[in-house]
Amino acid sequence: MLVCDFLPKIKPVMSTREDEEITSRHTKEIAAGKLGESYPAGFDKQFSCAELLALAEKKKPPELTNDIKISGKLLQTAGRIMTLRPHGQLVFANLNDASGKIQIALTENSSSKQSWELAQLLDMGDIVGVAGILVKTKRGEITLLCQDVVLLSKALRPLPEKYHGLKDVETRLRQRYLDLMMNPEVRDLFYKKSLFWQATRNFMTQKGFMEVDTPALEAVAGGADANPFKTHHDALDQDFYLRISLELPLKRLLVGGFEKVFEIGKVFRNEGIDTEHLQDYDMCEFYWAYADYNKLMDFTQEMYQTLVKDVTHAPESLRDTVRGTAGGLKTTYQGQIIDWSGKWPREDYFALIKKHSGVDLSGITNVKELRKILEKHKVRYEENMGAGRLIDLFWKKLVRPKVVGP
Repeated sequence: MLVCDFLPKIKPVMSTREDEEITSRHTKEIAAGKLGESYPAGFDKQFSCAELLALAEKKKPPELTNDIKISGKLLQTAGRIMTLRPHGQLVFANLNDASGKIQIALTENSSSKQSWELAQLLDMGDIVGVAGILVKTKRGEITLLCQDVVLLSKALRPLPEKYHGLKDVETRLRQRYLDLMMNPEVRDLFYKKSLFWQATRNFMTQKGFMEVDTPALEAVAGGADANPFKTHHDALDQDFYLRISLELPLKRLLVGGFEKVFEIGKVFRNEGIDTEHLQDYDMCEFYWAYADYNKLMDFTQEMYQTLVKDVTHAPESLRDTVRGTAGGLKTTYQGQIIDWSGKWPREDYFALIKKHSGVDLSGITNVKELRKILEKHKVRYEENMGAGRLIDLFWKKLVRPKVVGP
């Protein structure tokens, strides 16, 4: 999951139309402030959008009519306005929050005078708090008819166009907040990542592993074949490196007498960058004394099958945002169904490479020979790569894309 806040900022080139839009929004912000309190310190959000929709299923709300009056207990929620549709004496908007979206409506007859006037100053992207009652439109859409609206935050820049969304990869990675705002599937990834690491921790601790936290600064960058970031420790007057793996401190813990340890932490690699690789990312490593590779293969299969079940069987509040068969062992990736169930086949690494590429790399350790093979297959490599990394590069570029499933 990529968040590229460290990338150099590029000043956006604004069109005259966008510049006029920003000026208009600033003017509306000033006008909204004159109507009453804007930007309050807090807002009592009693319900999420999803909870309001669930409540409507139980209560059978009345139909929205021109003369409907708001009465009874008001329901409060808050979120960002993603669409805005004024129709004379009626204004519709889609309000989005972390749980989903709900349609809200304001009418000149039903809403308070201040809220109706504020509704004329709202734009897509504004964050508002609203209070009202649940109704149903003639088309059957559940709607929160609002008596009161509070401006919580004004969006001073326009959102990307609704129908085109945010597609430019450069913009998405530099302005991750816009990517999250406009693309629900990206928010799905954040939910999934959180659930994945929660499930990983739960599984490891249930299996008797102890979680540890080891230093990110190392005198020697080891445990992997990668270029480290270098920094200087002023108090010690000594150069240190940001860790490129979690391996060595965990192994020292085994030497110290612990038998089952794991860590989930950041590692840093000063290497190439693209849409799938950043210089810092989360890694999990575990070490288990006295276990051989056969036991680890059984363990790894059980771990991933448990993680898939736990992540796809999300809590109710997240289930709509996490895609997959709830609690099942089938997931979809790039249009392909991956079945995690059953006993996984165990393949020899070099036999699998030969099966999918026709090249037998077993026993080849000469770097020059491996480079020639990569060049023949038009695979670019870095000059500092040793035999192991060259073979791994061959696997990643030419074999792994053809291997589907565990």
